[in-house]
Amino acid sequence: PPLYMWLMSLSYQAFGVNNFVTRIWSPIFGALMMVLVFFLAKKLYNRYVGFASAIILGTFSTFILFAKHAMTDVAFVFFIVASFYFFVLSEKPQKLNRYVVLSGLFFGLALLTKQVEALLIPLIIFAYLAVTNRSVRFLFTRQFTVFWGTGFLVLSPWLLYMFMSFGSNFWQWFVVYCGFLRTVSPLEGHA
Repeated sequence: PPLYMWLMSLSYQAFGVNNFVTRIWSPIFGALMMVLVFFLAKKLYNRYVGFASAIILGTFSTFILFAKHAMTDVAFVFFIVASFYFFVLSEKPQKLNRYVVLSGLFFGLALLTKQVEALLIPLIIFAYLAVTNRSVRFLFTRQFTVFWGTGFLVLSPWLLYMFMSFGSNFWQWFVVYCGFLRTVSPLEGHA
């Protein structure tokens, strides 16, 4: 999926090609994720839990290591947290809540960052609704349809371009190989 490569390309065009510019997006997404974790925990619990959560995340050695390298993981997790945060904000009943659209937007950005793994977001939403004894009927509402629609609207221009450029080879590689086989079976020497 192209999003992280597109961001690196933009930074190369703006600042030239060097190690700092290559790695700049991971620390940016890492810092934004700490802020988002604060607001999510504050929304779900209180300000103290939000502050503690952000501090704990910021001192977690694996998080720091990943945030210093040019890896899609930090951006991907940021998009997951952002999508879930805006979903939580959207729980107030309204005809069409702008937070559902934002949640779907970040779902789409997650799809552009790590295709199949982004489908964890609807599973996280389902688990949240089940664990907190909220109605899972939300999954069958117009708002959840807007969530899915926004996510796939973000993803679809790239998919259409790739299909028009590479035809069935793209679907074979992207959907069958990367999306399905790499998920369910050992490939490339990785059992």
